[in-house]
Amino acid sequence: MPHLDSGQAVLMKRRLPCRKGLRAESAPNFRSDSCRAGFKPHYRGPAGQTGFDDVSFDLISVQYHSLKAGHDYGQYVRDARNAGRDDIADFFEQVMAQDSERAEKCHRFLRELQS
Repeated sequence: MPHLDSGQAVLMKRRLPCRKGLRAESAPNFRSDSCRAGFKPHYRGPAGQTGFDDVSFDLISVQYHSLKAGHDYGQYVRDARNAGRDDIADFFEQVMAQDSERAEKCHRFLRELQS
C-alpha cells in the first residue's frame, strides 16, 4: 500500500480543496475565511505558491482520501461480521480493495509526474 511522504501528508492536512457547498468549519485546519462563496482558496493557485501543480495536488487528494477511507472501512467490516452479515462485510471488503487500487494508481501517476 502506498504511503504519503511528509510533504504530501502536510499538504493534505492543511490544504484541502474547497468545494461548492463545503463550509470552512467542516474541514480540519480551515480558517473561516478560507472558502468564500464556494470558490477554491488562495493557496490552490499556480505551482509556485504550493510547490505542487493542480494535477499533482488532485492526485494526492484522491490518494489521501482513498487511504483514509480504507482505514475506516476496516471498522465497517468488523461491524458487519459481528452482526452476522458476511454479505455486507464482503461488500465493504470489495470497496476497500477498490480504494486500495485507486490509491496505488494515484501513487504510480505521481511517480510518473516526478520523473
